[in-house]
Amino acid sequence: MGGDKPLPGSTLASDRFARASYYVARQVQPKTQIDAIAAMFSIIRNAAQPFRTPEPGKPDASQTIWQVVLDLTNKRYAFESTTRPNIVWVDFDELGFEEGIKVQKLNLLGRLALEGGLAGNVSAEFTDESKLIGGLRAAGVDALEWVAREQDEFAAVKKAVQRLVGHKKKAE
Repeated sequence: MGGDKPLPGSTLASDRFARASYYVARQVQPKTQIDAIAAMFSIIRNAAQPFRTPEPGKPDASQTIWQVVLDLTNKRYAFESTTRPNIVWVDFDELGFEEGIKVQKLNLLGRLALEGGLAGNVSAEFTDESKLIGGLRAAGVDALEWVAREQDEFAAVKKAVQRLVGHKKKAE
């Protein structure tokens, strides 16, 4: 890229990558964290897959739903939903990561969901999910143990289905 040639403008991944690379290479050193995050979001939006009906024969060209910018220096995770104008961020320095800390979760579906106006610094909005996670883990272990106990039954069902499929092919 370069010279007098225009930037590629299609929705092909290679064109979107070329546009993003071009703009990243031409960014000035940001003066603030806000400038840096804003610059990266503007580049990501420029390279995002737009909402549209996928082109025939290109079902893998899915729409961009989320954009994420990580600031490793300041330990900030910023994201936005394509369907909402809000930028949401988490400052990892405000969360605990030490051994033994309870599992916490940010609710994106409830009262503070993106659709309900979730915006800004949400570090304080994480809630204790230890009981839920423990319950899910126990349910998962129970399900795996059940599957292990029923392996003979699954094998019998598989054989019956294979016999039916084979019988149907012979009849045709």
